[in-house]
Amino acid sequence: MVSPSGASSTSDAIANHEGSVKAVLAALKRARDDQVKELNTTISIIEKLVGAIAMVENQLKSSLEKQVGKPIIDKLLSFLMVGTGARTAGVEKATAQDNQS
Repeated sequence: MVSPSGASSTSDAIANHEGSVKAVLAALKRARDDQVKELNTTISIIEKLVGAIAMVENQLKSSLEKQVGKPIIDKLLSFLMVGTGARTAGVEKATAQDNQS
C-alpha cells in the first residue's frame, strides 16, 4: 500500500521529469531554429555571390577573358555548391534527429 506522502512524491517526480523533458525539447527546438536561420542566411549570401559571378561572366569581353575566366568561374560556382550542400546536409540531419525525439 502506498502512503499519501509516497503518492505525492511519485507525482512530483513525474512532474519534474515532464518539466525536464519539455525544457530539453524547447532547447532542441531553439537550436534547430538557430540552425535554420543560419542556413537561410548562408543561402542568401550564396545567391548574391552567384549573381555577382554571373554578372562578371556576362562582362567578359574578349575571347581571352572568356577562356581564362571560364575555369575560374566554374571552380567558384562548384565551391559554392559543395559548401551549400554540406551545410544543408548538416541541418537536415539535425532536424531529422530532432523530429525523432
